[in-house]
Amino acid sequence: MNRRTVVSTMVALCLASGMTNAQESSDKNEASDKYELNQKEEVIVDTSLSSFRVNELKELYSETAKKKAIKFDRKYVKDVNYDFRSTVDFNHPSLGMLTTEITESDLEAIQEIQREQQARDMRNQTIMQTAFHFSYAASYYKRTREKHEELVNQDKVYSQIFPFHMLLEDEGRVKPPVILETPFSREIEDKRTIRERKRRYRIAEQAEVVLRPPTYLDYFNNLLTKKPDLPSIYMIPLNDDELVYWRKGVMHGWVEGNEKANIVIQQDTRRLFRDFIGMLRYRAQANAKILTRPTTHHTNVGTNARGDVINIGESVFEITRLPTFNDDDINWIALPEVDDIFDDLTQETIDDLTQEVVESGALL
Repeated sequence: MNRRTVVSTMVALCLASGMTNAQESSDKNEASDKYELNQKEEVIVDTSLSSFRVNELKELYSETAKKKAIKFDRKYVKDVNYDFRSTVDFNHPSLGMLTTEITESDLEAIQEIQREQQARDMRNQTIMQTAFHFSYAASYYKRTREKHEELVNQDKVYSQIFPFHMLLEDEGRVKPPVILETPFSREIEDKRTIRERKRRYRIAEQAEVVLRPPTYLDYFNNLLTKKPDLPSIYMIPLNDDELVYWRKGVMHGWVEGNEKANIVIQQDTRRLFRDFIGMLRYRAQANAKILTRPTTHHTNVGTNARGDVINIGESVFEITRLPTFNDDDINWIALPEVDDIFDDLTQETIDDLTQEVVESGALL
């Protein structure tokens, strides 16, 4: 091996050794640059990662809930009519639905409140009052709706009993007045005078224009009441002890609501009879010239323009003079005289008889 070859080999070995040392030095430097986390720092990093994952899940749930929201159709539950048994036992479908709306946090809050006796008593009283008002409205709704449905089903019969269309005047455009009659009365005016009245009539409702004849059902429109709103989810019984207070409230409220409905039905029935008989009385007295008939006027306007509106073929019908009593009894037309069974009865006796007939159901 010549001198040149030996020198070249030694140079190559030196270079290789230098590169190896440089690589080892670089690896050592890189290793020295790495930072080791302590235990506290590792906890902070883990917490941050966990919080990040929680926020990501919240955002995912929120977006999914908005895009794929489920709406439960509870109309079929609300359409179920209330009855006493399902209301007092709190097992009506619409009431049972309320329990599903109470969250776990709501239950925990209610349980926390009930730890104090005073708060527990207040909650029980609130439940009883809520039950009373709800059952009152439910009972009233049930009774009035059933009565109205019964009246509608008997339309053919009642329309013949109360043919209001036959009592209208001026081609069905004027509803006659309602004349009320007060029977025999006697009163002391002063120490020297007693005044007796065999009959007294007064106009309770004056004549008015109408577009259609009234019907018997018009007197019972107030029976079409709104279905009662459900109670608050925070005022319903959640255990057997609270159910006892709920039942107390329902039992009292249901009875009072039903009684109130019966009173309203009786009042409507009396008003129906009063108006129909009063209109018949008007016709008889108008024919006898005891009462004047309403004076009406019909005007054909033709075309009537009001800026941006034009009416074609317009006409106006109005009552120009209302009926009044005529005290000129010379011109009265005598009506057949009949026996009057009420002459010997006081007003109190007549009212008692009327009340007895109404309560018997004959007018219902």
